[in-house]
Amino acid sequence: GVLQRAPAAALRRLRDLAVVRRGLDAAAIEARLADRTAARQARDFARSDAIRDELLALGVAIMDGPEGTTWKVVG
Repeated sequence: GVLQRAPAAALRRLRDLAVVRRGLDAAAIEARLADRTAARQARDFARSDAIRDELLALGVAIMDGPEGTTWKVVG
C-alpha cells in the first residue's frame, strides 16, 4: 500500500485517515485556510493568526511554504 504510492500521495492518504480518525471535516479546514489566505492578502495578520490558532486548537497544524500553505493533523 503506502510504499507503492508517490510520497506526496501517501502522505495525503495518511492525513485523510487522521482526519477521519479525529472526526474532522477536511472541506471545513480547507475553507478556513482560504479565509486565512484572504486575511493575509488583506494584511489582516491578527485575523490570520486567529485562524491559525483556531485550527491548531482542533489539532490541525498549518505550514506556509514557497508553494503555498499545507496542513497536517497533529497530536
